[in-house]
Amino acid sequence: QRKEKDKNGCRHLMTSFDQVQVQHIYRQANGCADGLAKMGAEQESSFLCFSCPPEDIRSRIDFDGSGLYLVRRGADLISVG
Repeated sequence: QRKEKDKNGCRHLMTSFDQVQVQHIYRQANGCADGLAKMGAEQESSFLCFSCPPEDIRSRIDFDGSGLYLVRRGADLISVG
């Protein structure tokens, strides 16, 4: 039920923009967003604001900035650089 509520909230938010593009990206390719989404799903509060990245996200930021990327092959993930 929470997922439906979140989807409806996103759809409503998109109506406030003149143009919106939705594009799929595997969660492994966007580790920061994946980590924040997981944190959000576990939070009791409906809104959190951070003055700096949470500790759990810092390593994902470092990986994103490293120039390495993950190749998705079925269930396997391979780090390439």
